[in-house]
Amino acid sequence: MFVEMHDTGASMDVETRQRMFEPFFSTKFTGLGLTATIGIMRSHGGAIRVYSKVGSGTSVTLLFPSSTTLPPRGTPDDARSEGAGHVLGVDDEESVRSVAAALLRRRGFTVTEGRDGLDAVSVFGAAPSQSSLVLLDLTMPNMNGEETLRALRHIRSDLNVLLMSGYNEQDVARMFAGRERSGFLQKPFTAGELYEAVGAAVRLG
Repeated sequence: MFVEMHDTGASMDVETRQRMFEPFFSTKFTGLGLTATIGIMRSHGGAIRVYSKVGSGTSVTLLFPSSTTLPPRGTPDDARSEGAGHVLGVDDEESVRSVAAALLRRRGFTVTEGRDGLDAVSVFGAAPSQSSLVLLDLTMPNMNGEETLRALRHIRSDLNVLLMSGYNEQDVARMFAGRERSGFLQKPFTAGELYEAVGAAVRLG
């Protein structure tokens, strides 16, 4: 099975096509959307093909593996993977935010999406006791992850927060030295890595 998209925009040259899935390579403020997308596709056995010619638009094909069997419902593995509670997912990249939210909803979580730090503080402030976990990106315009975390913890000091970033965990640990966090999820992440990190963070909370 495949899904194909085509546009009639300015297209990409060869160098851009070769680097388009690299973390932080982007003509925008941040560039992890495509990196996260290809990571998720590969984790499910899929692939992405890109054709682009300057002046002729770009075609992107998402290739999904076929499956003739479905796992039985109600197995022990299913029970362990089921989530419970409310997650506030905060990321300015819509592709990353929406995919993470969809994956968590599949595991039984209720998810609210925050478009950026300012939006997250507003949403959280309206119902501070609702969220059992905040999944928070660190690199955002207007209000970055560090500022957002400080504002959220000002509203509720015991808030359970799982940080996510394209930076490695050692760099993030140095940035947040002495400040409590419930875990770290490095981008790009697979569905399994997301479930594992969220599950561990929820148990900590």
